[in-house]
Amino acid sequence: MEKLDYKKEYKDFAEYIIDACYGNEAELKIFKEALEDTLDPHQYCEKKAYETMSCFEGLIEYYRTTGEEKYLKTCINFANRVLASEISVIGCCGCTHELFDNTRLSQVDPKKNGIMQETCVSVTWMKFCGQLLRLTGDPAYADAIEQTFFNAFLGAVNFPLKPFTHVVSGNGITEHIEIRGVLPFDSYSPLRAGRRGKQIGGMKLDPKGTFYGCCACISPMGIGTLTETAALISENGIAINSYMNGYMTAKGVRFDIESGYPYDGKIKITLDGEGEFELALRIPAWSKKTSLKVNGEAVTPETGYTRISRKWSKGDLIELELDDCVYAVLPPEDSEYKENYIALRKGAIVLALDKRISDPRAKVVLDSENALEYCVLPCELPYYNLSLGVKQKDGSLLHVVDYASAGTTFDNESECAAWLER
Repeated sequence: MEKLDYKKEYKDFAEYIIDACYGNEAELKIFKEALEDTLDPHQYCEKKAYETMSCFEGLIEYYRTTGEEKYLKTCINFANRVLASEISVIGCCGCTHELFDNTRLSQVDPKKNGIMQETCVSVTWMKFCGQLLRLTGDPAYADAIEQTFFNAFLGAVNFPLKPFTHVVSGNGITEHIEIRGVLPFDSYSPLRAGRRGKQIGGMKLDPKGTFYGCCACISPMGIGTLTETAALISENGIAINSYMNGYMTAKGVRFDIESGYPYDGKIKITLDGEGEFELALRIPAWSKKTSLKVNGEAVTPETGYTRISRKWSKGDLIELELDDCVYAVLPPEDSEYKENYIALRKGAIVLALDKRISDPRAKVVLDSENALEYCVLPCELPYYNLSLGVKQKDGSLLHVVDYASAGTTFDNESECAAWLER
């Protein structure tokens, strides 16, 4: 890696901070803890999720200037620990407001019923994974970006369906302020039956009565992360990571993508241009059944990246069909609540209950094995991306929508749930 030149005083200051975080001070030693790789993030000296991630993102940038492998190893260790212990079913961290708290278990803990799954954490996690994807080429980070973007991130987008009443208390006075506009992004998302809009948007009122919040400020970077990692130049050619409808260009070749992705697994990619290079197509880890053809000829897909090296010509057609089944997601085996909850996913999309169409507090009778039968259902919600009826063991259909479309009145009218009570 080419080392970059920076002013010495900036570099000295960066080294001071980094050395401190590799030291033994209880308040600072997060890099030391990650390098040693014996603790999960909720056991670190500092548990504040997105600020801690931002420190590691800074360490990645320092690695880019020095090429010292210790720094990259530290960041990979940390990311893998987050993946293993902190990522929830919707792709965020923390069920104790913004703290790492062993989310793999806490996400189904009924005692965790406050604010959780902060949008700042979702976006920072996506940015951090984007950095590691570019440096390592590991498709697990692309899978993680996708899981977070289509569930936790899009689930935090606010729509001004109706005014909000914001309660302000201070100096013995309580005011009810009607707010007709909303922040573009909410701050927290529920996992078990609950409402969105708790402490809506991390909202802080200033003395003039106007407002904003940190999650609303950082959230646009989530869109940037997905788009800037959709296609990357690899050592031998081009890697395509995202299959949303549209087009992308790389190495002078345009790739026109026709799809309903991620809500539908059928994807067509038509090339406009030519050249001899390797095209790496990301096959998500969740796709158990995948088919792939190039100009009508079958290609054996491989989980991770399927790499196709050939001379490409204008009009070449790639047909990719990813797994379109609905699967049950179960809590971890070591959870004391493993028999209490079940979640559903279709591809990258987590399915959810919404009080406007189904009772999110009712017990479901879903089978927990293999793919589940489903059908497309009409839906009365004003907008949604996916509306399905999933067949239960008693023969009834459980009406679910994609998680991002659930709970969007941001009050009790649309209580929603990703983890369903069994």
